[in-house]
Parts: sequence; C-alpha cells; structure tokens
Amino acid sequence: MCSVPMITTKNTLVGNNVESLNTGYVIGEDYDDLISLISNIDFINEYKQKKANCTEIWNQRFKKYVQSFMKDEYIPLVERILKHGS
Repeated sequence: MCSVPMITTKNTLVGNNVESLNTGYVIGEDYDDLISLISNIDFINEYKQKKANCTEIWNQRFKKYVQSFMKDEYIPLVERILKHGS
C-alpha cells in the first residue's frame, strides 16, 4: 500500500497530480522551499490528511491494478501470441 505523502516539484506532471489529488507536497527546487515546508506549523495536520488521501487513492485506483492488468490485458495478449504466433 502506498500511504506516504510525496514531496515533488512544481510545474511537473507528478506535481500537478499530487496537487490535484492532495496526496503530498508540491514545492520549488530550492533548499529554502523544503525548509519552509517542514517548518510550517500545520505540517503534521496536513501530513495526516494527505496520508489519508494517499490511502484512499491507492484503494480506489491502484490496489488491484496489477491483478486486473494481468487478467484483462497481459494474459489475453500472451494467449493471442501463443495461438497465432505473434
């Protein structure tokens, strides 16, 4: 399970997703940005909420992803290749 909030960089694909899902922190690339983040007085409360969001997103979207990918896509692909030769 992935329930640890992520720290990532602003203006990136990952940063945009983390920000929109509220599953971590999006900061600039400077050392001072990181210090500012962990110095925030509400950091612990925000962390708890973001951790809960991570768990919820994991359970909703990714918990069964590998199992479903294997069953719905990978195994049928391998079976077609074996049956037809490629």
